[in-house]
Amino acid sequence: MAAVDPYSPEEMRFRREFLIGAALLAIPLAALMVSSPGIDLAISAFAKGACTAPMSGNRWCATWSVSLARNIFLAIFVLVSLVTLVATVRIVRAKGRWLGAEQARCWFMIAVLVVGPGVVSNLILKDNLGRARPRDVVEFGGAKTFTPALTPSSECPRNCSFVSGEASSMFAVFFGLAMLLPQYRLGLVVAGLATGVLAGSIRIIQGAHFMSDVLFAGIVMALTVSVLHMFFIGMWRNPRATRDTLTAPFTPLVRVASAAWVR
Repeated sequence: MAAVDPYSPEEMRFRREFLIGAALLAIPLAALMVSSPGIDLAISAFAKGACTAPMSGNRWCATWSVSLARNIFLAIFVLVSLVTLVATVRIVRAKGRWLGAEQARCWFMIAVLVVGPGVVSNLILKDNLGRARPRDVVEFGGAKTFTPALTPSSECPRNCSFVSGEASSMFAVFFGLAMLLPQYRLGLVVAGLATGVLAGSIRIIQGAHFMSDVLFAGIVMALTVSVLHMFFIGMWRNPRATRDTLTAPFTPLVRVASAAWVR
């Protein structure tokens, strides 16, 4: 893959628009899902009723086709992870050093795969917000209380509903590749949206996630991938510019805190 200058006007514009677009989309989506939480319940009720297959334990729609689809998305993530690791080893060995343009692209992709679905989605959100899964809430025969998206709860101790980890893995993979391969960018973004929504839909009909878990997974991964791209791809090229870009949103807060401390 030919290296792309992350500070070219085209790359900076795409990264800025991608980041801002995801952040702006989060605002009306959050307002809608918090003010109208019944949307999540209605969609999950439809998903549960649409599948006539028997339940397996408390899992909805336990069919071989649903399981196969879920495994296909898992295989995509594993395959991309393996290819990324192999490419990283080959490039580092060929270049004889750990840092550089091509190496930074590999480290970025590894970070996307680990930090996105692994750290942000699972360790930070799923293990802390405590949202019960659809199949566990009272409305669908469970014993847990339903809570709207973005609302902290104690209904689930860990590995909870918000956000969808499997949808996150698909969003992250293709959004990350879109950052690295501008010649295929549109197709990769579309593929990320499609596979992320489809992977999430599989989990919805299994009673594992609400629709908002899937939609917010896409937004969170878009934001995560954008920030990681600024860091890993920009750092090798211009460390000071990258640091200034990442810290710019916090500069006003630092100034206010400093002024208050002086007083």
